[in-house]
Amino acid sequence: MISESATFRDERDSAWPKGLYRRENSYRFRRTVGGKLLLEVFGDIPQCDAIRRVHRYNLDVEEGRNPVDDAKRTSTTFEQFAEEWLSNKSTTMRRKSHARYREAVTHFKRFLAVSRGEATAISKLSDADAIGYVHYRQTTPIMPNGKAHLTQALRQGAAPKTIHSETTTLRQLFRMAVRRGLLARNPFDEVKVAKPKRQDVAAKHHPLTEAEEVALLNAASEMDKTGGWSSENASFYDVFLFFLKTGLRENELRLLEWTDVDWDRGLLHVREKDVTETRTIDVPPSVVDRLKRLVTEREPDVPLFQTEDELASFLGVLAIRERDALRGIVVGDVDLAKLTITTTRTFKWKPKATQGDVPMCKIVRKMLTRLQKTKRSNFVFAHRDGGSCRLQLWEMVKEAQKRAGISGNLRLHDLRHTFAVRLRQRKTPLEVIMGLMRHSDIKETLIYAPYNLDEGRVAITVLDK
Repeated sequence: MISESATFRDERDSAWPKGLYRRENSYRFRRTVGGKLLLEVFGDIPQCDAIRRVHRYNLDVEEGRNPVDDAKRTSTTFEQFAEEWLSNKSTTMRRKSHARYREAVTHFKRFLAVSRGEATAISKLSDADAIGYVHYRQTTPIMPNGKAHLTQALRQGAAPKTIHSETTTLRQLFRMAVRRGLLARNPFDEVKVAKPKRQDVAAKHHPLTEAEEVALLNAASEMDKTGGWSSENASFYDVFLFFLKTGLRENELRLLEWTDVDWDRGLLHVREKDVTETRTIDVPPSVVDRLKRLVTEREPDVPLFQTEDELASFLGVLAIRERDALRGIVVGDVDLAKLTITTTRTFKWKPKATQGDVPMCKIVRKMLTRLQKTKRSNFVFAHRDGGSCRLQLWEMVKEAQKRAGISGNLRLHDLRHTFAVRLRQRKTPLEVIMGLMRHSDIKETLIYAPYNLDEGRVAITVLDK
């Protein structure tokens, strides 16, 4: 006989084992033990399987175990828990910090795919997995900055600073898993990767000598003239010179707007802000007919691409590479008379480190005055479509380094290091350099501008006077 519980709307057959219920097509186990409700939804499974599982659960209850928690512990995979953990973190973290957490999780999932080859329950992970992960990251070849399409500059293993950061993140993740009762102990508790010392980090930096700086700028100028680059983009020479004379980070340059330039006080504002980016791209003649079919008899505020197939057919055809950007295009953005598509997006941006103001030297002021006369966007170093700078700066640095004959592993960030070192060479006090680079701790500044013994010998002579 079937009876229905008004409270749970569950059906139950008197011949079924204790705790088994059915709601529509889904079976579930529900029992109250010691005042605690044990509930697990089995889903749409054969009735014989549901009966067999509930018999096993009832035996566990009689022996003092919690079958629901045990089942959850053995069925929850690392990927499932990590996604839940990252989702919770996204509400309390800065976007860039959250991206670093996700990157650590992604690398660990890749390691599990290599070492185990299947979805792994988080309860099965142990110290051996943590040790194996560190070894995996230390030895697996990677491309710097994730440039997988390049064939040069392959690096053997991640940097020690990166591995330290990732293991710290994973230790935090597994600590929460232990609190949830999904595993007995934290696999990363005994796996401590030493944080690189300041001198170790500084040893990897490559600040340019004055001769290398001149050679790099000459190479950038040559690339502007002969490299086949579009004259509608920011010139490489201007970009490199701006980095060397301001010490700004990559995204600070990419998203620098004319409203950030304080002409009266001679300052560049680096601050949290709302950024509005408007891009106008040309429509290739080959897709005009297809676009006409998409916009015909549709309202202006309707998405241009109604299906994933429509979207996929325009990937690689329009000068918009990101799927999310394509999804954001509405019918009203398309101007078939001018054969253009205009998109606008607004987002919040926050500098990586401390906000502040950077004074402009005469060279920078002169450059910006020249660029302002031909500005076509709210961005100082605008892309040719009016959006923010999207030059492949890493590849530019490598090409310029090759042309300039500069040895070593030169990175874009080394132009910022050169800024600090050049100030230090001109006897600029460390606290002033710290302010110009917007460091929150002078230890960061010491990486770029370490103590020099020869300077100390000169300075100590004041005590003889």
